[in-house]
Amino acid sequence: MDEKLQHLESLARLTKENSEDGRQKLLREVTDMFMQAPDDLNEREIAYFGEIMGGMVHKVETMVRQHVSETISKHF
Repeated sequence: MDEKLQHLESLARLTKENSEDGRQKLLREVTDMFMQAPDDLNEREIAYFGEIMGGMVHKVETMVRQHVSETISKHF
């Protein structure tokens, strides 16, 4: 299995973590990783990103949402 895909699967499992610090770190890392080369991702990788983001975004504080927003806006 592709190393990048394995990493995404590992991050997806971390969405179950209850620590706020862990969730914030996870969301930042996933967002940064996704935005490095979004056009190079396959459907499965995009689905993992969606799964992670869907499970995390509503759980994190405003500061982290701002980071996600700023990171994504730089690319569009």
